[in-house]
Amino acid sequence: MTTPSNGSAVDIIDLILADHRRIRRLAKALSEAARHAGEPHLHWMLTDLCQRLADLLEAHFAAEEEICGPAMFGVGECAAGQLDEVIADHNDIREAVLEACLYPVGSALWWRTAGAALATSAIHLDREESGLLTDCQRVWSDGQRRSLGRQWVAFTSARRRAPAHGDGSAASRYSVCSPCSPAKVSHGAP
Repeated sequence: MTTPSNGSAVDIIDLILADHRRIRRLAKALSEAARHAGEPHLHWMLTDLCQRLADLLEAHFAAEEEICGPAMFGVGECAAGQLDEVIADHNDIREAVLEACLYPVGSALWWRTAGAALATSAIHLDREESGLLTDCQRVWSDGQRRSLGRQWVAFTSARRRAPAHGDGSAASRYSVCSPCSPAKVSHGAP
């Protein structure tokens, strides 16, 4: 999705909204999986969905903080305060995801904490789409949005290529979270 067929760069707003759609699709798939409780493949499916959603959220948040934050808010004390608010929202969702990872996938506690993470994420996405993104679309020029889109693509591509570290500094800060890690599932995961 780096460039459309005409070779021009992709608008940052389009990239962010595409991530939001992917986040919502994965969240919906997780919610719909609840209907299949007791089926043998459910644990693996939930684990895979959980990991994919956690990784996407983390990559999306990191890109927003690195690429969009300075462009949205500028520099200075006031700008730092506004960016801190966005990061605090992201951290609330990160913490909710990590809390869900403390419990066995599919357990009642996991569903409760995963549901809270999904709800917090949905509220954040809606608020971002009706507020910040609308403002950015109005204020940023087409050229600026395309330039930020190139930066977004480069940043997220570099994250995908980076090896995962247990300290959360690369591709997945959640890969060490055993209930959410497909590699640590013992029954039937490829």
